[in-house]
Amino acid sequence: MFTNICLSLVAFCNPPSIVAVDHRALVLIDAALLAQPKLEAALQRYRAAVKKAYRYELHLVGAPAEESAADLRTRISAFYEKEKISGVFLIGGFEFARFENAIGERSIFPEYFQDLDGELKDTDGDGVLDHYDPWVKPGPALELWLATFRPYSEAPDGADAAAQVIRILERGVDALGARLTPKDKKQRAATILSSRDWQNHSELLAALKRRYSGRIAQFGRGESTPDHYKTAVQTSSELLIAFLHSSPKAHHLDAPSGPAGLVIASASKTQTKDAASGSVALDQLTPRARMVLLFACSALDLDELPLPNEPFLANAYLLAPDSACRTVVGAARSIGLESLPLLLRSLGDAELPFPDAWRAYQNQLYDQAYLEHWLGVRGVWEAERLRFNWSYMLYGDPFARFDP
Repeated sequence: MFTNICLSLVAFCNPPSIVAVDHRALVLIDAALLAQPKLEAALQRYRAAVKKAYRYELHLVGAPAEESAADLRTRISAFYEKEKISGVFLIGGFEFARFENAIGERSIFPEYFQDLDGELKDTDGDGVLDHYDPWVKPGPALELWLATFRPYSEAPDGADAAAQVIRILERGVDALGARLTPKDKKQRAATILSSRDWQNHSELLAALKRRYSGRIAQFGRGESTPDHYKTAVQTSSELLIAFLHSSPKAHHLDAPSGPAGLVIASASKTQTKDAASGSVALDQLTPRARMVLLFACSALDLDELPLPNEPFLANAYLLAPDSACRTVVGAARSIGLESLPLLLRSLGDAELPFPDAWRAYQNQLYDQAYLEHWLGVRGVWEAERLRFNWSYMLYGDPFARFDP
């Protein structure tokens, strides 16, 4: 039996002023979390702040954490048909569908919750999707944006799951309520940490300079040592872009002479041999970028975290003491973030709320002409076009500010 818990607009707050609504989204939360009064109050404050800043109405619904990905998709699809939502924010340890692409790689498949009319099949019956056609109907591939946050059952500092969610929501409320002055905008900055030039950095720097007027700090440029990483991640900026070899549990730092160490999520949640290898524990640092873009293969693959307390880098960016980070963006499979200049242009669109700008970027990558060119250059369009997935993740607060 499904559990639905819809919260009243007036609970825990004064009668709200009337704000016109242009968009709607579903916030789907583990029902056990939603039942906690301290989280309910934080959700109401967050809901009001998002409505005021973005004219977004958030529908808060609880669901059992053990609900299958197929049942979640059915629930999301029904809500889409009824409420015409634009996106979904999943909070809790919900199951994701998995996809096996043409090269045999298996990973979680966020698009399963975003493309509600695409053609999805498990052709060999092994329980993993292996066929995806996003072009069976005209229009953009993805109807919905998707964001997620999966709290630890207990954080390294002892915070329970509800307290971790509250930390994310309250940081969002504070940021959405802040007023940026012209001086603030002129002082915006970006940070790049690069151990490899996996994309044309000259194009990326040109795109960044248009936004940040040269206030761009670069670390690494062909190598990434522990000192590079510590400085980069603790440099105050709107945006940190990190080019690193990675897994969900650790970034792999590189120097010309070979491996330079690891960045692990938490010193208290890792094996002794990792901590002894000259690694950097992210939860011992203070991430200062509001948004982190990880050009780092599989950094957000939740499928590699079978236990609720498994060390997870994305959580460490968000939950480290006094962290300023609100959102982490990256891939759940072994691929980087394609066309970062395109992503920056999309996120800087003054006409779109942040999560809708994120979906616009994803839909440009799934445009058939774009993908045909991207795969065609590699000579694999016909072989891979129906067995391809980007599997990009928006992790943390989907209503981060990326002001024009």
